[in-house]
Amino acid sequence: MSDVIKTKINPNGRVVIPLSVRKALGVKPGDEVMMRMVEGELRIYTTDGALERLRRELRELTAPEAGATPAENKTAPAGSTPAASPSPSLVEDLVRTRRGGERTSWRA
Repeated sequence: MSDVIKTKINPNGRVVIPLSVRKALGVKPGDEVMMRMVEGELRIYTTDGALERLRRELRELTAPEAGATPAENKTAPAGSTPAASPSPSLVEDLVRTRRGGERTSWRA
């Protein structure tokens, strides 16, 4: 969905998200969404969408480059476990921390 949708802000500062956008995002009344200012724009997205984007970015950052040697990729030898490797649930821990919970399994 890339159409521009025009809406108004009511006196209480509320904006109605049109039904077509809510359906596309898969949100229902009572669901939480996240908002972020980016270059003068307000972006609204779901928590699931944010987590998926973060997972994708983490995969891109940690994926070895095609054709590079292990030393160039800075990867550990196959079968070894680096001493300070992050937990598999880094994303969940990050979200929990952002929501005010305690970090449980990743290292600072």
